Amino acid sequence: MTFRMTTLIATLVIGATVQAEQAPTIEELWAIVQQQQARIQELERRAEDAEQKLVMASDRAAATEAQVEATGDFVETLATNARPVSDQRIGGYGELHYNNLDATDSDRDLDEIDFHRFVLFFGHEFSEKTRFFSELEIEHSLAGDGKPGEVELEQAYIDHSLSETLSAQAGLFLLPVGILNETHEPTTFYGVERNDVENVIIPTTWW
Repeated sequence: MTFRMTTLIATLVIGATVQAEQAPTIEELWAIVQQQQARIQELERRAEDAEQKLVMASDRAAATEAQVEATGDFVETLATNARPVSDQRIGGYGELHYNNLDATDSDRDLDEIDFHRFVLFFGHEFSEKTRFFSELEIEHSLAGDGKPGEVELEQAYIDHSLSETLSAQAGLFLLPVGILNETHEPTTFYGVERNDVENVIIPTTWW
């Protein structure tokens, strides 16, 4: 055997010995497989959890959407079929004056408290389009012969809606003349008494 052949055989033996020392054993391979299997099972479990959460979120979203639609339908129903709790309407207002006038003209001297007017409202809604309104007014607390006040039926009329912008009225009602005739409550003018222009020149509460 020559020296070159001896060297080659020695190299192959040494390399095979090194590779045999570096190769994992069956036990090590089995441990690696078990670790990989556990990792795969963990990933599968996480994927299943994520899928279940996605399904639950989808179900909640569908339930929320159904609730929103049901609420919208209910609100539309209320808006469409809304009717007042009662078809009758009762209301009113009063107007109490205090005047303290000191003038050279004795007829203008005044220092008094006067319950100028007391008004009662009565109304009835026959339908969404047809309504009844009325006002009964007592002026200056006392009415009758020689008394300062009077009792009068100021308004009593039927209002019927022909369209959203047009309606018809029949009965006793205020005329749309001047600024204060239709809206003559105390909060629509300045001062204690109505101004002379609207009270004398243009009659207020003209019906």
